[in-house]
Amino acid sequence: MTVENFNEIVKEFLEKTENVLVKKEGEYSLDTDRFSFFKRMAQIEGGTPEEALLHCMTKHITSFID
Repeated sequence: MTVENFNEIVKEFLEKTENVLVKKEGEYSLDTDRFSFFKRMAQIEGGTPEEALLHCMTKHITSFID
């Protein structure tokens, strides 16, 4: 793989990631805090926002694998 090819792949990945984050803002942010969803989820589960994020990520990865 050439450096140029690698850089193009990185650029495309970052663009796709940015698009998803912007699109999901309305689903995961009910107010001005982009992490409000995970903070509320953490309160319900009795954990931390980071643990709530990991929980969501694990759910998505499991769904993807299945």
